[in-house]
Amino acid sequence: MSAAANLPVVRKLYEAFAKRDGGTIRALLAPDCAWHVPGRSGLAGVHRGPDGVLAYFGKLSELSDGTFHAEVRDLGASDTHVYVSARARGQRLGRSYDATYLLALRVEHGRIAEARLYNEDQHAFDAFWA
Repeated sequence: MSAAANLPVVRKLYEAFAKRDGGTIRALLAPDCAWHVPGRSGLAGVHRGPDGVLAYFGKLSELSDGTFHAEVRDLGASDTHVYVSARARGQRLGRSYDATYLLALRVEHGRIAEARLYNEDQHAFDAFWA
């Protein structure tokens, strides 16, 4: 697909994440997708398949009492990837999280096949989710 065709896929993903719309998220994920989360927290690892990715997103919401959200700041795309610069915020156990990250998503046939998260401050991410 073209860069112009890949951007709406990722925009739709962020809209669905904000609305907690699991059905739309599932439809945007390839059956064998992999979502890579770095670090040492309980969220770290590779979340595989739509069920794994939705479980990961569910944990973000559960552990933050529904306060965790992400705002897209900038998007870039090629024929195979979309790059998102975003800001994430949330509250957990009396602590606040407010940081930026880069998400690199590989898009195949209109669906997200792979995502790799790169946190601005990995230590702060791990501490927040610990």
